[in-house]
Amino acid sequence: MAMDALGQASQNKNPTESGKLRHHDLDALRAFAMLLGILLHGLLSFIPIPIWPAQDIYQNEDIYGTINSAIHGFRMPLFFMVSGYFSAMLWQRKGLKGLLGHRLKRVVVPMIVGFFIVWPMIILASITGSHFKEKVSAIKLNQVAESDTGRAIKVEAEKPSPELWESIREGNVKRLAAFLSTQGNPNQSNGDGATLFNFAILYGNLKMIETLLESGADVNLASKDGSTPLHTAAFLGKSEIAKILLSYKADAFRRNNMMALPQDSLKAPRELTMAIVAILGLQTDYETIADGREKVIALFESQGIEVSTAKSQGAGVMAFLAKFPFWHHLWFLYYLVWILGAYAFLGWVGGRFGLSIPSFLRSTPYCWIWIIPLTALFQFYMRDNYGPDTATGILPWPPKLLYYCVFFIFGAIQLGEKAFEEKRGRFWYVWWLLAIPVFFVGHDLFESSNRESLFMQYSFFAAVYAWLMIFGFLGFFRRYFSRYQDKVRYLSDASYWLYLSHLPLIMIIQAVFSPVQWPSWIKLFLVCIFTTVPLMICYAVFVRHTFIGRMLNGPTRKGS
Repeated sequence: MAMDALGQASQNKNPTESGKLRHHDLDALRAFAMLLGILLHGLLSFIPIPIWPAQDIYQNEDIYGTINSAIHGFRMPLFFMVSGYFSAMLWQRKGLKGLLGHRLKRVVVPMIVGFFIVWPMIILASITGSHFKEKVSAIKLNQVAESDTGRAIKVEAEKPSPELWESIREGNVKRLAAFLSTQGNPNQSNGDGATLFNFAILYGNLKMIETLLESGADVNLASKDGSTPLHTAAFLGKSEIAKILLSYKADAFRRNNMMALPQDSLKAPRELTMAIVAILGLQTDYETIADGREKVIALFESQGIEVSTAKSQGAGVMAFLAKFPFWHHLWFLYYLVWILGAYAFLGWVGGRFGLSIPSFLRSTPYCWIWIIPLTALFQFYMRDNYGPDTATGILPWPPKLLYYCVFFIFGAIQLGEKAFEEKRGRFWYVWWLLAIPVFFVGHDLFESSNRESLFMQYSFFAAVYAWLMIFGFLGFFRRYFSRYQDKVRYLSDASYWLYLSHLPLIMIIQAVFSPVQWPSWIKLFLVCIFTTVPLMICYAVFVRHTFIGRMLNGPTRKGS
């Protein structure tokens, strides 16, 4: 069989599924991971992430941010691992053509249909969030926020302050200066990795830039893609801002993650430039930007900075296409399509030429020889947040794609692996106990002020944490959910629907609750409940036994 290239065929049968192989523990695990996704997204309004539409009046990055990181550090890798296992099972059962046909109906079609539904809903959620954000800002401006225990608190300087970002967006220099003098950190970045300084260049004026610099803003502080304020100023043709930055010793020879210098941004093509301008919502035209870039070129040349613009244009376009928020949370399906294509090709080639992964590398402890180094290597190139990156762009970004490939392939080669099939229920608690210190060590490294110099160490701990949690969950669900349970199976079937539909709804509910002065944990609970329950009712009434349910899960018999 062609499957032998990436895993052996399992001979185990489950009589409860009419002779078809069924792993109820993995079904239950998939459903649980989906519920974790609702909790993860529910947490985001309680973490200072200015780009998130809903910003709750009570935010605590130490508690909610840590919980978010703990979940995010393994959840999506777990999904890809389970997907790999089920994909190998389908290949074994239906052959290569059957696998591709099944995934076309169950993955590609929902992805495309969901895309046209999700985008308008995301826009609606963003509008709703903006409306309630004004109420939240008014409350924060007119009274001291109270903690969940009733104690008066100050916003910590090192935490992102949505008020600062809103002040910049509004062009309110006085308000910005007031916040910076009392509770604001000019060197902060948001949950998307953008810096306050770069944001100010997009929306601010000269006085705003000077206010930030006088308040201690690092003139060379880079955003997540490595771009400094000088990169941004050059790209937008902000010659006066570029002049101020250079007077404060901005480094004109610092490269971003695409190895582009600030002066390389000066020749970004019209189409790319205006696409970015549209995304940012800036009120300008290309002629204005082009005129400004000419002035920046003259400024650079007057200071002896050689302008070389031929480099990195293509890379810049690819970087933009990889980061443009096109797919939103549907990126999982998009990446799964790419990985499935690669898996099918490699499996076909391996079967044709008799290639296979050595059996001793498929099971623990020997599999750690390759899964940890590969995961850590690709983790090294993901620097946005603790653990793996989301990937919403039009094009897949190679390090991210390869990162998730490791988990998918591991899942695929475990089909029929005796050690995995029979022993994955053992010692699940040991994996979790080991994961706790590994998480906190990695998290401390990530939050360290010397993060850049410690990033290889952090990547190793992040990789180990992801695998420890995955093995722990595999064992736990194998131990307690191996038998068929009606409610669990129902939730498993509903999980795909929950995944497709939950994000816009959760954003709107978060926005409605954001100004309400209830304890944050109560609001978080209500957000999760008011998202899950209506969607489950909708699934039961309008989805399960309709063409939508057949598209997502195949035919379902009434009463089953």
